[in-house]
Amino acid sequence: MKKFSFLLIILVSTLLIAFSLKPQTNNLLDKAELKGFDKPDEVREFPLGKVELVKIGGGMIGRATFQPGWRW
Repeated sequence: MKKFSFLLIILVSTLLIAFSLKPQTNNLLDKAELKGFDKPDEVREFPLGKVELVKIGGGMIGRATFQPGWRW
């Protein structure tokens, strides 16, 4: 009888843990974005260079291009 009670306790605790660890359905694929620098959202030009900006995921990513002779 002790063995049966012990196995029952293990089974119930395993089921409780399994149901509490269910994956969250956040649907990250619905929020996925695919963007590139071939069509930037904004281009900022300055002497001997430019910065291309892409807005993605609530933030901005930039790529700077400097021409020969550019200085700080």
